[in-house]
Amino acid sequence: MKPIINEFTVPSPDGAVMLKGLFYPAVNQKGLLVICHGMLEHKERYDEFCIYMSEQGISCAIFDMRGHGESVNSSDELGYYYKGGIKSVVEDIRAVLIYTRSLAGNVPVTLFGHSFGSLAVRSFAKKYGNTIDALIVCGSPSENPAAGAGIAVAELMSIFGSLKNRSVLIDNLVFGNARKAFAADGRCGWLSSNRESNAAYEGDPLCGFVFTLDGFITLFRLMKDVYKTEPCVNQALPVLFISGAGDPMRIGNDEFFAAAESMKKCGYKNVRAHLFEGARHEILNECDEIKKAVYSEIADFTKNVG
Repeated sequence: MKPIINEFTVPSPDGAVMLKGLFYPAVNQKGLLVICHGMLEHKERYDEFCIYMSEQGISCAIFDMRGHGESVNSSDELGYYYKGGIKSVVEDIRAVLIYTRSLAGNVPVTLFGHSFGSLAVRSFAKKYGNTIDALIVCGSPSENPAAGAGIAVAELMSIFGSLKNRSVLIDNLVFGNARKAFAADGRCGWLSSNRESNAAYEGDPLCGFVFTLDGFITLFRLMKDVYKTEPCVNQALPVLFISGAGDPMRIGNDEFFAAAESMKKCGYKNVRAHLFEGARHEILNECDEIKKAVYSEIADFTKNVG
């Protein structure tokens, strides 16, 4: 039975925007899963997954990250981060965590991030890892030495325009190789092998837009931040590091496992990495057999937290 879904609003700590979210309460609640979605999408795309998790006894909270979905001040600000940078992304997550804990009560909390969201939760855990009970890193981009150059290019372009300007050039640099890898399946073929899901993404006005320069700078700064080898604040934090074996954002299998290993180098002592065969970038939206395996692993991991 579909749970009663509650809408919520949390002000961003810097006052830039109102963060809009959804809370899926579970019957016989065993834990809370707080979800940070990827770039160029929104919270409603996770509805099926959140319902499944709530049926497993895990309440779910998901919010539109700033610059996405309803967490904008106007529709022309999709992909804009209100000049808040990494700090605003991390503090937004903290604010939503505090609020949704009040809804769920005293249960273990797992923080989940996909793609851009995975970078955000990894950055969050560096500072606030003691405030969560487990971390799931999904579809995380592998380390890219070009991130520094990306920052420089985006900042230079903003000098001659505005941080709200959009760059097709940088968009192609970020996604070009991924699109080419699955060009036979269309522009969004790299997302998953599920044609229905990809078509829905392409037809959704809140998905697939071009990021602003402000958004790209934030993305590249997050990419640099999470791959710095710095001591973590919670060595015992359980970490599940997952991706599709065909996800072009992982670059390659060696890079994927190196990304997971980078967390161990920061001191995390309980990191488990798993590649799902046959899956691409959006493993939560893959075809049924793969999706069931992904859902099941996440549910099992989350139930054993705490």
